[in-house]
Amino acid sequence: VSSYFAYVARDASLPITISVIMSITLGTALSQAFSLDARQTALTLVLLYAPSVTVFTYVPALRSIALTLGIYLLYLFSSLRRGAKEYDAQIEIELALLRSRAEIERMTRIDPLTGLANRREYESAYPKAWHQAARSKGDIALLVLDLDHFKALNDNHGHLAGDACLRHFARLLEDSFRRE
Repeated sequence: VSSYFAYVARDASLPITISVIMSITLGTALSQAFSLDARQTALTLVLLYAPSVTVFTYVPALRSIALTLGIYLLYLFSSLRRGAKEYDAQIEIELALLRSRAEIERMTRIDPLTGLANRREYESAYPKAWHQAARSKGDIALLVLDLDHFKALNDNHGHLAGDACLRHFARLLEDSFRRE
């Protein structure tokens, strides 16, 4: 260890080289790995590079290294900004995909004409309701409704009138029950 310090005292290029390499390595890693929090990473980069750039600026033989580190720091900032934008864009894509999947799932369980749950929703909800009633030793009820003479309504007044009738009946059901 004492021979190392004696060497450093005679030739300061080794600690300078180590300082430059560490600054570049850590700065590059920070700008790539932590781009999701761009402000904090930018502050960390400044705190990482500031001591080296400041010290090197005051030593005439090291000013070129200070300038190089300063330029590289600017590059890291632009890389950080680009990485943060790409990260934000990726998050937006993921959220849009999740919303799209949820909407498609909802559409497969809801009748588009009436807005009421369809058979697929029934097949999903009924076993859950059955098990819940069994666990709580409660009751379960199933209501099946049929609109009499609906075919005649469609034949005599047309499908648009039949659709309007179904929508009206669905609204009456929604207004009569507290749950879906």
